[in-house]
Amino acid sequence: MMAWSSVSCMLIDELLAKEHRFWRAAGDADFYREHFADDGLMVFHIGLMSKDDVVASMSGAEEWESYTIDSPTCVPITSDVAALVYTTVATTADGSEYTAAVTSVYSRRDAGWTLVLHQQTPRSFD
Repeated sequence: MMAWSSVSCMLIDELLAKEHRFWRAAGDADFYREHFADDGLMVFHIGLMSKDDVVASMSGAEEWESYTIDSPTCVPITSDVAALVYTTVATTADGSEYTAAVTSVYSRRDAGWTLVLHQQTPRSFD
């Protein structure tokens, strides 16, 4: 496995705070409707999801019992676009663990930093 060094990015604290809000908002369709870009996409092992798909899937989705954001790295792409890359271990209410490598791309827009692309590569789901 390739070792990545942490890329210096002055935005990492701000982007991490936003990312935590998305993880804590599982089940809150209104949060995703307000904070996920209209032209955004999410990429999962089941396929691509548009904003409408994501919002619909959040209605009634279960919250995570716990989650971690491990080894976060901020990758500046342009002055108005940055990616946050990390691994996660998330636990459901029944104790099942989901581990994944995650990339979230944020774009600076009128309302501030907006999530435009979120991709998860599962490492395991027990």
